[in-house]
Amino acid sequence: PEIVPDDDYLILSVSDGTMGKVRHLTDPEIADRFDRLVRIAHISPSMLPSRWIGLDMIDCIIWDEADVSKLTDAQEQALVEWVRQGGKLVVAAARTVDTLAGAKYLGPLLPVKVGPVRATADLPQVRKALLRIVGEADTGYGRPIPVAICEIIDDPDVKHVLYDKSLKGTVVASRRVGTGHLVFVAAAIKDLLADKEALPDQFFRSEERRVGKECRSRWSPYH
Repeated sequence: PEIVPDDDYLILSVSDGTMGKVRHLTDPEIADRFDRLVRIAHISPSMLPSRWIGLDMIDCIIWDEADVSKLTDAQEQALVEWVRQGGKLVVAAARTVDTLAGAKYLGPLLPVKVGPVRATADLPQVRKALLRIVGEADTGYGRPIPVAICEIIDDPDVKHVLYDKSLKGTVVASRRVGTGHLVFVAAAIKDLLADKEALPDQFFRSEERRVGKECRSRWSPYH
């Protein structure tokens, strides 16, 4: 057991496998770049609570390759209610995007209309905007990765974060749900962070502020 102070930022990584590069957000050389101390816990989808109050201590949930078919109705409802109560849910899906879009409670809250999945290794706009990988040395991903071609919905609570011209689709969008936010990523995070140059602190930061002579990132992904 570990005591987590209220001022720390607690992330729950949801997956049946390992956390991937998300775990590096607690590395000393990365954690110091945020204005709050990041803590990470991990759980499998089947172990999520069936009441939202069971997630009350969590600031952000990152669910990579989200497969809602692994949840009961009560678990899915609890997740949605937790967002309404102020939680931030980041769901990433390409291979499982149809399951996510068809989910009873989460599906209608997605900020996009989901289209077909395309495999591509050429995502320069995504790599520049989300990973800060730029320049002629960037040759793209070494292998094609699945990306869902999505169209943002017309809603005042929806924010367009990243549109990729080569895909002609929205890659990242967020939606205010109650007092919380649901963020959708149209590809698996583990695929987007596959390169050794790809750092999770670059991927998740949304803004920077100056503290003294240092420029620090807020942990506030995509809104």
